[in-house]
Amino acid sequence: MQKLCPDIVVVTNGPAGAIMIQDSEFYRIIIKPIRAVDATGAGDSFGSGFLAGLIRWRGDIKRAVALAVNNSAADIRQIGAKHGALAKNAKLNKVRFSLNKLS
Repeated sequence: MQKLCPDIVVVTNGPAGAIMIQDSEFYRIIIKPIRAVDATGAGDSFGSGFLAGLIRWRGDIKRAVALAVNNSAADIRQIGAKHGALAKNAKLNKVRFSLNKLS
């Protein structure tokens, strides 16, 4: 996978959070469990949150992933694909990064 995406790979992992690979570091992004009402648009909310975070924080990948996870979590608490999207200055819930080295 590193040959296809040499800089960074981020994959959503449903209720388990997300997985991120950067260089030779493998991160599990762990989130607080929430009750999902409707998962429609969760992946889109994650992707748009990640991209917005990269732009807003000038490439700070961890902050971008935190925004992505929070945006997706806010979305699945509402019915429909965009009713739960976060406002620009919304307070973000903490996200835990568990670092593992790739072999």
